[in-house]
Formats: sequence, structure tokens, C-alpha cells
Amino acid sequence: MQFCLARVDQLQRQIEQEKGTLTASTMKPRLWLALRAAMELRRRCARYRELHCSVIDSLLTQIANRFSDHKKLEFLALLDRNSSGITVTISQLLP
Repeated sequence: MQFCLARVDQLQRQIEQEKGTLTASTMKPRLWLALRAAMELRRRCARYRELHCSVIDSLLTQIANRFSDHKKLEFLALLDRNSSGITVTISQLLP
């Protein structure tokens, strides 16, 4: 009888150990999937940040290019006779 009870206890311990390994083995893929999902999310966020900065840089470049000629045309204020009293023709300003 003692032999049977010992075997039953041993069987129960083995089953408990299996239960622990089963939980660990099922958790490992879940943790791996969660880690992969987190890495993918980080990768997407980095890509969106890169695209956002690229759009901002493009806008700044376009604005700078579009309005750079306005600084070159400041000399046209000299043509306004009411402001300085000096008469200048465009042919005198441009070579």
C-alpha cells in the first residue's frame, strides 16, 4: 500500500511539473509575439516621425525658395518717388 501511495505522490508531482512547463511553454510564444508587436510599433513610430520631419523640411525648403526672390527685389523700393525723392530707372539698377 505504501508503494502505491508513493507512486501516486510521484505522479502528482510530475503532473504539477508538467503544468508548470506547459504554462512556461505557452507563455513563451505569447511573450515573443508581444515583443515583436512592440518592436513593430516602435518601427512604425520611427517611420512616421521620419516622414513628419521630411514633410516639415520640404515645406521649409519650398517656402524659402518661393520667397527668396522677394529679398532680391527690395531695390524696387528705390523706384518709389514718394519715399525718397530720388528717381532711378530700372535700366540703371540692372546691368
